[in-house]
Amino acid sequence: VTGVDLSRLAIERCERLYPASDRLQWGVEDVRSMSFRDGSFDLVVDKGTLDSLTTDEGVRAYNSACDALAEMTRVLAPGGMLVCISLLQPCVLRPILSFFLRGGDR
Repeated sequence: VTGVDLSRLAIERCERLYPASDRLQWGVEDVRSMSFRDGSFDLVVDKGTLDSLTTDEGVRAYNSACDALAEMTRVLAPGGMLVCISLLQPCVLRPILSFFLRGGDR
């Protein structure tokens, strides 16, 4: 299991509460540009990340969400699964639908 967050403070807290082991690791990563190799994970879980990137209806928020989706799907292994836990407000749903209806292209 690999947990990532943009906030170093959040990761440090996770490391204190749940120390890293051979089965658990933590890292500071920007979901829009991650350091993992293509196909690194069988499962990617987004819990609220797209919600936080799309705080408005603007082009910048839309592009950030599409960048994040591109990275999340890039790090998925063939046949892998992306699980998105979201409030699915229109500003979140729009980039998700657009991204996947276009076959993963922005």
